[in-house]
Amino acid sequence: MFEGGALTKTPRLNLNTMNLYQRSIQILLDSQAESGAFIASAAFPSYQYSWFRDSSFIAYALCQVGQSKNVRRYFLWAAQTIK
Repeated sequence: MFEGGALTKTPRLNLNTMNLYQRSIQILLDSQAESGAFIASAAFPSYQYSWFRDSSFIAYALCQVGQSKNVRRYFLWAAQTIK
């Protein structure tokens, strides 16, 4: 099921849990800014901060479900921000 640190198959889940699983991934993807940062509170447009700790957890979770493109964008943003 795991290969190289990422899921190679979607886990077997009942329909409701699968919908929640997919929706959760989509919410995380939708919280990513064009810059690559994960916005801490996307529901509040005036609050556009990104926290490294929280974003690192998001990047790890997305890596586990095979969203490497988004994870790479985050780490490139983080490296540029820290520089």
